[in-house]
Amino acid sequence: MVKHEFRLFFCALTLLALCGCLQSFSRVIPGKSNRRSDAKQYFDRGLSLASEKEYDRAIRAFTKALEIDPKYDDAYWGRGVAWAMKGDPDRAIADYNRALTLNPAHAWAYNNRGCAWRDKGDYDRAITDYTKDLEMHPFRAETYHNRAVAWALKGNFQKALSDARNALRLKPENEAYQFSVSRYEAFLKKANKE
Repeated sequence: MVKHEFRLFFCALTLLALCGCLQSFSRVIPGKSNRRSDAKQYFDRGLSLASEKEYDRAIRAFTKALEIDPKYDDAYWGRGVAWAMKGDPDRAIADYNRALTLNPAHAWAYNNRGCAWRDKGDYDRAITDYTKDLEMHPFRAETYHNRAVAWALKGNFQKALSDARNALRLKPENEAYQFSVSRYEAFLKKANKE
């Protein structure tokens, strides 16, 4: 019964968890030629289109950025996000892998790849990627929250609660994190009674 209730709870949290999976950043590398600048314009356009849920157009913009600069790790990451939002975690993972090959310190690529693994039901790989992100950025509440969801989906509510509390500690005003902590506590209490 606890697992069934958790699945309903997870559906409600999925949209909120995506917020952590859609965080963006971009870097302009000093001294790079206009190629990177031109590619960044397409990258920025891709981010804008993705935020408007125009995923096919966003993918085309990120692809254009990559045609201009094939080593633009953020463009692979952005296209991965668009693929994920379209419901294609395999293509998303492929692009996150390319971003990480170009930049092994691309923490958001780890976070987002973790979301894609979670969507595919591979919670161990998701947890591994979230952990890599947290090793680089130990104060990222969104990643603690994402990892909490993966732990809960694996049925480990103790670890889920620990990560949810870490997320809440970092962002105490976040209602989704408050809700997660209370729900995981409730799941643990119910499981202990059964």
